[in-house]
Amino acid sequence: MRKSSSLVLLIALLTLSVPWRVMADTPKDWTDQRLIAHAMGGIDGKTYTNCYEAFTSNYGKGFRVFEVDLQFTADGQLVARHDWSPGMYKHLGQERPAVENHQPLSWMTFKELPIHKQFQPLDIDDILQLMGLFPDVYLVTDTKNLQTATIQKQFRLIADKLIQYDDRSIGRRIVPQLYNRKMYDLLEEIYPFDSYIYTLYQSKDTDKQVLNFVRSTPKVKAVTMDGGRASKTFTGALRAHDQ
Repeated sequence: MRKSSSLVLLIALLTLSVPWRVMADTPKDWTDQRLIAHAMGGIDGKTYTNCYEAFTSNYGKGFRVFEVDLQFTADGQLVARHDWSPGMYKHLGQERPAVENHQPLSWMTFKELPIHKQFQPLDIDDILQLMGLFPDVYLVTDTKNLQTATIQKQFRLIADKLIQYDDRSIGRRIVPQLYNRKMYDLLEEIYPFDSYIYTLYQSKDTDKQVLNFVRSTPKVKAVTMDGGRASKTFTGALRAHDQ
């Protein structure tokens, strides 16, 4: 079976910023990059903002691959937010509106609530517009959910937006994170994404199952895991697959 042309091992999605000179060349593909800006990257020492200013700041520093957390609002819109927990409001310097713990905000309330009193929140339309304006940017999705119905709803919404934009180049630059093997088939039925990352923190797969999956699924271009799982044997086998 034909091997994936560029299986990349990414141990962690990084929040750190790097100087422009490190990543000045525009990549031919997202796998040419060595770093991913987590939650749009850090800004002013703050993390998990997923905000417009973090994107523009880190783009200016040379990042071209951006991971974004995506959650549904109370009225079914997809927005850039890690979670709706009380602790996340505190982390983002926000006063939590009168909602139940862990319950989402409405789209309008989310958009009107600045992050750290100065940064602009993003929804999926904002993000796709940025990808249209910056044609060298790739987006890694972190949708977190494992429920089939929610996964389908999330990515059908993304697919519908991409069809509205009528710009196939944007869709080619979206890289979904898979949390189990079943999710690959679910997404392939919804939209023909060019590549995927297999993220193992929610997976119960053995190392052998992961290796068999990436060997038989050329669209899976990267595997992510925490340091505790990254044994020399496992990572060596992944690297060997890319030779």
